[in-house]
Amino acid sequence: MSTVSKKVVIIGGSIAGLLHGVVLKSLGYDVCIAEARHPDQLKAQAAGLSLGPSAQSLMETFLPGLDTESYSMSTTTAQFVAADGAIVSENRTSITVVCSTWGLVFEHLKREFLKPVSGSGEVQYLTGTRATSVQDTDDVVTVTLSALDTELVETLPAHLVIVADGAYSTIRNQLTPGVEPKYAGIIAWGGYIPESRVPPKLNAVFDGKLLMLRADGSYIITYLTPGPKGNAKGDRLLDWVWYDKCDIDSQDFSETMTDRSGRKHRVTVPRGDLSEVVWAKRVERARTVLSSPWVEMVTTSESPFVTAITNSESDKAVFFGGKLLLAGDAFIQFRPHLGSSCNLPVLQALTLLKEDQVLSHGKEFAMRSIAAGQFGMTGTYPEGYVPLYAMDKAGQTPA
Repeated sequence: MSTVSKKVVIIGGSIAGLLHGVVLKSLGYDVCIAEARHPDQLKAQAAGLSLGPSAQSLMETFLPGLDTESYSMSTTTAQFVAADGAIVSENRTSITVVCSTWGLVFEHLKREFLKPVSGSGEVQYLTGTRATSVQDTDDVVTVTLSALDTELVETLPAHLVIVADGAYSTIRNQLTPGVEPKYAGIIAWGGYIPESRVPPKLNAVFDGKLLMLRADGSYIITYLTPGPKGNAKGDRLLDWVWYDKCDIDSQDFSETMTDRSGRKHRVTVPRGDLSEVVWAKRVERARTVLSSPWVEMVTTSESPFVTAITNSESDKAVFFGGKLLLAGDAFIQFRPHLGSSCNLPVLQALTLLKEDQVLSHGKEFAMRSIAAGQFGMTGTYPEGYVPLYAMDKAGQTPA
């Protein structure tokens, strides 16, 4: 079927939306991306970003001039260490994973999406524009957009709509009421230090290893990522994420999610906005339960942030006879313990509307992410669970 003059509206301009935008543009579709946040809010996105084989393949195919090593670093091994620095266990990753940052991947995808290419569709990238509703009207879906600054409302007809506006998706709630992210009882604390300040006892990160330490019912991981300008030696960063339990009804939770200006956040307190009192408490906990190199890494970090870990699952991705697709976190939100959040939107972008395949993949990795989190916290997997690295050793493949 010809794609000439076919119109696509993508609701949500983060990674999932841009992945679809780049692919659909290359197929000749005219694509409009509508993102509710402004550019400065998008730049506040936190933390590193892992790319599995499918994501790497997509980037190589649709961004052919981009050198993978310029924006990412390979991670080949996960190493658990004891408080005294002794290696408890070490396993090669079951798949090739590269570590990058949200900001670098976002900028590369957005630049490719906006770049004029002969034979590709026309594109727009709108910010400060929220989709408020969708309606199935004959051969198209009518999308209602509202400009947040001017309150201007407009409607766009689209032959295909990709809903990629995140775990708290307005449109998903319209289509499948009752699917809401659930708090997992875990807060992720994160930060980074320049590679020049990596404590010597953590130098294994320079060999492509992700280091993990379990401490007092929590666990912390650290790995090397490119700096803001890329992967040049000397500019790289040591990223860390510390997963710790926190009761949603506790005073600690309320205080942690309230930033330095007194604003309470639902999911993430962005880099630089943490309350000084909250950070002082985290520093004290680090000094109490972590060993010295990890304490040094955490307490000297720049621009720390916190995120309340949530997950959600929908049982249906395709609506309106194949004219609308829920994508990424708007469809299934993984917990972050496997670093696999890019897997789902990449698969969706490459296999548009193959709901059975996408649903199976999403359900499996949602389960695996929860199991990985349990192992990180407790040292044990759920009964009967087989981790991917063990399947790889046994010559099996995941379902």
